[in-house]
Amino acid sequence: MRNENSEPIAAGSLDELAKQFRDFAAECMELARTARSLEKRKVYLEMARIWHQMALRWEKKVAEGIGQAGDKLLTKDETSPS
Repeated sequence: MRNENSEPIAAGSLDELAKQFRDFAAECMELARTARSLEKRKVYLEMARIWHQMALRWEKKVAEGIGQAGDKLLTKDETSPS
């Protein structure tokens, strides 16, 4: 799990952000695994899915050369399951 004293996301390089997003997704997956209720498990799994999607979209934007902190990465429609 993520250390509460770790640096904020903005402190990392652009390339490190995708890794941090994946770390958040992994943390959500672990929370889902240990959740005591189905409702909480579903919430954590959805959060993990969104963090993973953020990592993919961030990598794509960085590869395109426009991955700046102010870029819009996700819209409501893009986070909704298909």
